[in-house]
Amino acid sequence: MAFTILLLEKIKDFFVWILAVIILCFCIFSLINQDEIYNFLKHQKYRLSAMHPVLAIPNLELMFQDLQSNRPNHIILSLKDDAGKSIQGILPEHGRILHVFIVSENFQVFTHIHPEDFGSITLEMLKEAKFPVTYSFPQPGKYLVAVNFTVNGRHFFKQEFLKVPEKASSRKCQKQIDLKENKNQNYQIEFSHFPNLIKAQQEVTFDYYIKKNGKNVIDIEPYLDAPMHITAISADLQNIIHTHARDKSTKSLHMSHNASFHDRESEHEAMIYQFGPNLEARVFFPARGTYHVFGEMRHQEKIILVESLVKVN
Repeated sequence: MAFTILLLEKIKDFFVWILAVIILCFCIFSLINQDEIYNFLKHQKYRLSAMHPVLAIPNLELMFQDLQSNRPNHIILSLKDDAGKSIQGILPEHGRILHVFIVSENFQVFTHIHPEDFGSITLEMLKEAKFPVTYSFPQPGKYLVAVNFTVNGRHFFKQEFLKVPEKASSRKCQKQIDLKENKNQNYQIEFSHFPNLIKAQQEVTFDYYIKKNGKNVIDIEPYLDAPMHITAISADLQNIIHTHARDKSTKSLHMSHNASFHDRESEHEAMIYQFGPNLEARVFFPARGTYHVFGEMRHQEKIILVESLVKVN
């Protein structure tokens, strides 16, 4: 009996040792993989910085199968040049490798997502310039998919359209979906711009004054390295602009320090602040028309979407 107990204890110790080795190997592999990705990006940065500005213009291709509303759809964002070669030298901007904007034709849907939201960026993704995202379209219809990214310090905005079909079985009983209901509850946001008459090809300043329950909001948190992200899209979905707001106030409360992935080689860490209540942004509209403006800010660990409509003369 004693021999059996001793044997079981030795077997138990053996399996515990094996499990510890497996966990250690997994941790080492993860570190090596992250360092490999970082070194790849670093090499791309130095290699491309020694060259002339990027000559190859990236083209966006959306790869998917059987799109449907109200279920997760897997979409691969592929970036290639005119010769069909994968774009190299894509570097993180504002902490993300790509910024993906999905907007419905009726502007009831606006979404800002990233490949990192669904898993780690791998070396294979970078080499093939193919990045997967997952999205559940809340309703059928036409959608704009716009991708913002950086190659060798040069910013690109590429866009494509896709059609989410309507199921035949749901056509008769389809209800009107109010996707803007209950947004920004308890927030009072004053939006203005200077000059009052916005003209194409001229800079305009957007001003946001933010309150919640009648009190100034002074603890807006950084969202992707900025107090607010601002995206303006023309009513015909042909023009899209993305910029960032800054804090107009003279005082910012220092909270802590943080280094984003692409700043690892720097000895100085990026400082994190709290912002508010007054934010401003400078915007340059390329053409006339009506623009839907979406501002995204982070407050109390939630993303608050601020919507405005402006006319550009």
